Amino acid sequence: MNPPPLNYNLLTAPWIAVVDHDNHLKHVGIGEVLTNAHQYQALADHSPITMASTYRLLVAILQDIYQPDNSKALIHIWKSEEFDSEKITVFCERHWQRFLLFDAATPFYQTSDVPLKPEKEHKQKSAGYLFYEQPAGTAVAHYVHAYDKTHAYCPKCCAQGLVAIPAFASSGGAGIKPSINGVPPIYVLPSGANLFEALAGGLLTPKYQPQQASLEQTHAWWHRNSNIVNKQEVIEVVDYLQSLTFAARRVRLFPTYAKENCTRCGNVSDLLVRTMLYEMGESRPKDFLLWEDPFAAYRLPPKDKDGNASDKKPTPIRPVLGRDTWREYEALFLPKLSNGRFIPPNVLLQRNRLINYAEERDITLPAPLMGRISVQCVGLRTDMKAKIFEWQQTGFQLAPSVLNDVQRSDAIAKAIAFAASSAAVMSRVWQTHFDHSKSLKANMLAHYWREVGAQFHPWVAELSTNVDSAVLLEQWLTQTQKTTNRIFRDYAEMSGRNAVALRKQVEAEAHCQNALRKAREKLVPSKESTDAN
Repeated sequence: MNPPPLNYNLLTAPWIAVVDHDNHLKHVGIGEVLTNAHQYQALADHSPITMASTYRLLVAILQDIYQPDNSKALIHIWKSEEFDSEKITVFCERHWQRFLLFDAATPFYQTSDVPLKPEKEHKQKSAGYLFYEQPAGTAVAHYVHAYDKTHAYCPKCCAQGLVAIPAFASSGGAGIKPSINGVPPIYVLPSGANLFEALAGGLLTPKYQPQQASLEQTHAWWHRNSNIVNKQEVIEVVDYLQSLTFAARRVRLFPTYAKENCTRCGNVSDLLVRTMLYEMGESRPKDFLLWEDPFAAYRLPPKDKDGNASDKKPTPIRPVLGRDTWREYEALFLPKLSNGRFIPPNVLLQRNRLINYAEERDITLPAPLMGRISVQCVGLRTDMKAKIFEWQQTGFQLAPSVLNDVQRSDAIAKAIAFAASSAAVMSRVWQTHFDHSKSLKANMLAHYWREVGAQFHPWVAELSTNVDSAVLLEQWLTQTQKTTNRIFRDYAEMSGRNAVALRKQVEAEAHCQNALRKAREKLVPSKESTDAN
């Protein structure tokens, strides 16, 4: 029996999971997914890290194919309602060898100076290091109590692990630096009624690409030398496509023939990868300008007491323990309120620009560009070092009428601020009256944020209607007060049932109600207090 072929071509091999309009899950190659993107609902995988990483790879390919240089070119792509199959075919024919997973000369997302079979000087690591959700090395003892040698991945899963490196490679101990975006931010990725709309929403003109990016050249993976140097600092100017395919790790997969189940997807494969070379790859010098990814938002450092800008770098909006993504709504989605505090994702700023461009020139835009903006927010929470804790994925429907309206944006910002103030009131009052019940306090705050988060999404959706934003804000403030008081009372009652405990509860509830009224008045002064002043 002849062994299966080694050259697994990602342009044609079925490694990308998609959902079609009949809700059927299927796996396709890059060429197929781009050519028929309009026939698929979305990318699909149990890991949002895989979906986000695959999305960025597909956008990089389309960006190289189309190279849109202005708003008119982008609108033309949207009006076509599908990607040009001839252009995709030309790309695949020109670059097919750079997408071979186990090629001896130019393996996909791997270094070419290491042979397919490891030699003595090549320190082999478990293939488990490919996946951030899969504990490997010393982490296995803390999470799954398994051995590294049990990991065995099929080519499909190996491809999915490799594409995550540019966007999600984080710090990994001494000498292991993160990818070009540093510790991974929350990525804001356009979605839509179909995959074509999602990918078209990610295409950028030069104006909305990182300001630090070179416009003179491209070092996308399929254009660059495939030899990845260990611990090399990239000191020359990086271009946009290079950032989307950044070689942050020096990898070489060592495949073996064995008809067994893949330990990640469970499918039987004739070809499995158990070990690999996995080292630090390329990085940017620490003192270089921050690379501002167009799919991420950034918080600017506060100004000094004289109002002068700080010389510190902006900080990417990243996942935080116990902090749901909707609480970052202002930074992620409200460009009208950035006001020197935030740098919103350029991918959303460009969408707003397309709408303004069409209005200025009386151009009729395709319906998807006029409706709500759908996005998926994907993040990976770490300890800013080597530990990976969890992934986060949240979907939002953004109304252009809200994002471009200062009053409605301000209402959202105040709504989130009051939710945070209410949580702070609960925490402070609880500490004053029930400092011995710390576990109850933690449960109370978790319960509060779950409930308020569930209320936020429909409230924001209502803001896109013709209802007065001031009226809706008042409704939110009143509802949040009631929710806070109710949850505080419910947990206070759990602190004890004797006479002393009951007295404490009454005093604590009154304290909480009074503090909430003051917090509301401070944020949105009532008409009476405004008139008095």
